[in-house]
Amino acid sequence: MDSATQLDFLFALFRPLICTADAAFLLDDCSERHVLDLVDEGQLLAINIAVDTTGRRELRIHRYSVLHRIARPQRPLGRVPADKIIPHFRPTVLRRELADWMSCSEQHISNLNLAGPRDGHDRRHRIYRHAVVDFLTTREIKP
Repeated sequence: MDSATQLDFLFALFRPLICTADAAFLLDDCSERHVLDLVDEGQLLAINIAVDTTGRRELRIHRYSVLHRIARPQRPLGRVPADKIIPHFRPTVLRRELADWMSCSEQHISNLNLAGPRDGHDRRHRIYRHAVVDFLTTREIKP
């Protein structure tokens, strides 16, 4: 792994939601299929960020649940309220922040059509915090 890739991976560790490949790497280099099985069994917490939920799943794993599995695999995993996933308590979230936290592109966030402020130029760049919390709550994968 070159230094730029290592740096990108280290920054990804601070995201509240990580992709299945990063979760697989952290879980002692297991396969992504194993990570998906752990999600289906309720051993890892995840949300589906796919634009169309009738097709394939596009999962993001709670970083907390991966670290919990590494440190305390025998203890039960507690649920994380959706409003605690967002690292700040401002009334709005920038699209680029949400894209970083969900390990996806800003275009993907735009395609999700989350509610944003309607006043002036900021309409495209900010999303109401409560809309993000509702999204995270409804898209949580239940075992």
